[in-house]
Amino acid sequence: MLTREARLRRLRGAARLVMRHVGLAGQCDCVLTRDQWGQHGVLLHIETPQCVPPAERPQLQAYFQRKLCELGELGERGLLRLHVVDGEDQARVGEQPVGHVSSRRVASMLRRANPEAAPPPRQADRVTQLRQHLSARRRQRIDSDFAPLQGLTLTELSPLADA
Repeated sequence: MLTREARLRRLRGAARLVMRHVGLAGQCDCVLTRDQWGQHGVLLHIETPQCVPPAERPQLQAYFQRKLCELGELGERGLLRLHVVDGEDQARVGEQPVGHVSSRRVASMLRRANPEAAPPPRQADRVTQLRQHLSARRRQRIDSDFAPLQGLTLTELSPLADA
């Protein structure tokens, strides 16, 4: 059985081989992932000075997934997520405004971009939900065999001598 580091090293090597095969210059890195259902996968991050059109990236992801499966690095049902940062992406990073961005600004930007999403709960609702959650946890602890730690007695500290 391969260790996690050895598996990532082999996966990176195979990804670099596939990159060279298709003429994609740059660097790559891999991270093992697990989704909310417990299914394992790999995040392949590629940084390249070349241009990779965003519309073509799903095809590139499918290609890398197929090739890495054929090379035996992903397994038969290996899931691959590809993240590409190309030369144009890197150039746009310098155009981004630098400075303080408030959470209100970010929240409003997300609401504008996702109008179909449910609005976030009001502060009073969040406080009520938190209190309900804490009460339920407290009841669970009382019903279980949980025994809180006993408090330690405090000792008297003498004043420090003036030096």
